[in-house]
Amino acid sequence: AARRRDAAPRVARSVSDLSPPPAILVGSETSVAAAARLMTERRVEAVLVTSSDGSLAGIVTATDLARKAVAGDGAPPPEVLTVAEVMTPGPRAVYRGCSAVDALSTLTQNRFRHLVVLAEASAPLALLDVTRCLFDAIELLECARAEDSAIIRALDPAARGSGDSLLGPALRSVLT
Repeated sequence: AARRRDAAPRVARSVSDLSPPPAILVGSETSVAAAARLMTERRVEAVLVTSSDGSLAGIVTATDLARKAVAGDGAPPPEVLTVAEVMTPGPRAVYRGCSAVDALSTLTQNRFRHLVVLAEASAPLALLDVTRCLFDAIELLECARAEDSAIIRALDPAARGSGDSLLGPALRSVLT
């Protein structure tokens, strides 16, 4: 959707502004079958695993389930296998006030699809998916492009079909 001309420029947002869904927590002794059912019911691709003391132990993603529980050679049945046995321990996390662009950078540099979002008290609050960050970054780029086009139109009346351009050919080639 196009922004109004008098609208303020779009600025980078925080992770919290992206409204990541609340984290779904399971205990480390939860069976893989139960975790898979929960993920299906809630329509999520990952759950966070907590240890017996309630601290964050790891993350189980749909990929973990597929590679380690379903396709894993000699793996026990999903009803017996626990999430602690297939989880990725010590997942990366960001605070909810962190820049969404920084979160996207962390996701892409580490080839992650999910980041744990922490409240200031370090309790898992939400789970951020790379898709939310990408859509936010695309919107930011689209807004920047629209603002650049407005600047070029303001500097170059010829682009609007109204008179001589203030831009020389070299400057026009850089700006357009």
